Amino acid sequence: ETVEGYDPLELTIIYSNFNEASERILVNCNCFLQFIAILDDSIWALTYH
Repeated sequence: ETVEGYDPLELTIIYSNFNEASERILVNCNCFLQFIAILDDSIWALTYH
């Protein structure tokens, strides 16, 4: 059985790679948001204290 000319195994590999990539993006995004929050706190501390 093939889906639009794709081998099922190929599709599974593509899908798992996509999952890994999106997990990595989410982790990086969370780190980035935490970094921004820390930076924001630092700027606030420097400005108002």
